[in-house]
Amino acid sequence: MTWLRSFPRIPWADPVIEDEEKRAVADVLDSGRLTQGPRVADFERRMAAHLGVEFAVAVSSGTTALEILFQALEIGRGDEVIVPSMTYFATAASVSRTGATPVFVDVHPSTFNLDAARVETAVGPRTRAIAFIDFGGTVAAHEELTAVARRHGLLLIQDAAQSLGASRDGRPVGADAPYSAMSFHMAKMLTTVEGGMVFTSDGGLASRVRELRSQGEGKKGVHTSMGTNARMTELQAAIGLAQCERMGALWRGREELSRYYTENFRDIEGVHVVAPERPGVENGNFLFRVLLNSREKVCQAFDSAGIEFRITYPIPVYRQPAYTAGNFPYRVTESPVSEWFARRVLALPMSARMSESDRELICTTLIKAVKGSARGSASCP
Repeated sequence: MTWLRSFPRIPWADPVIEDEEKRAVADVLDSGRLTQGPRVADFERRMAAHLGVEFAVAVSSGTTALEILFQALEIGRGDEVIVPSMTYFATAASVSRTGATPVFVDVHPSTFNLDAARVETAVGPRTRAIAFIDFGGTVAAHEELTAVARRHGLLLIQDAAQSLGASRDGRPVGADAPYSAMSFHMAKMLTTVEGGMVFTSDGGLASRVRELRSQGEGKKGVHTSMGTNARMTELQAAIGLAQCERMGALWRGREELSRYYTENFRDIEGVHVVAPERPGVENGNFLFRVLLNSREKVCQAFDSAGIEFRITYPIPVYRQPAYTAGNFPYRVTESPVSEWFARRVLALPMSARMSESDRELICTTLIKAVKGSARGSASCP
């Protein structure tokens, strides 16, 4: 069922584009250099320094970043890659497009990130890698997953599409595995409208990614592999550089909204906030998710009030038609938490600059819809 309006009063995502971004784009247009150039290189340096990693390679989207990363790591037919059962479709689809087989593993009932204990039991003779995500900006169990990968000699890959803004012990999250891929989609904390980046401290891997993003071209006119055109434009990089200057303020605005939501829903029966608080860990606040016993009723109330929302995500990835149709191989392990989560999750509007009146409307609309519904706990059993 679809409740979404074409022109909501309160949008689900509200990118903060200021005069700095507009001037930066105008400067690029005036320069005549629109494709990949010095601004892209500068953006790569800024992001690598921010995440404390040696190499960053900008590409056209977060999905492309994942696909090229898997290709550069030579993951392909005959290999298996463990992925979360509950994640954005691209995490698994990027594996499938290499010819490899995603192995779907359940998420942990407190963070809803990949469950390291379940990963341990899912490793098989063809397993080549583990790919995890910081779902919604909630920091995953990096240390535990690293330990599993080391015990079994596996590659560890971070889908950091939702990581930016999160931190652990004061260190930004996003390049916590040897290889990671990030997204700068318009809904993210820092946006280039579309765009992505690969991070690594492996110089050889970074060089392969650079070749693959430019038609597999090493030296000018010499194509050593089957790459594609995945270059980031100067326009995108100019927007990203302007956003870098305000990264802290963008995170603080989203964090403030997250705390406002949390406080308003704290004692509401039938509403469980998916925002675990852990010592030394700050969430990235890409998504603010609640688990509801009466999701359909809340969705209808939001639609009537002009409040846009997302169900992130409505079914575990292994039940997507692209997989159930039988066109791509996959392996599934038992995933009761993912199934339970998918039936209840709702992502509320998230913005670094939401007005007080819009915040109040969202909270009062949700609470009113929930109070008339059946009682019961919405927390994971």
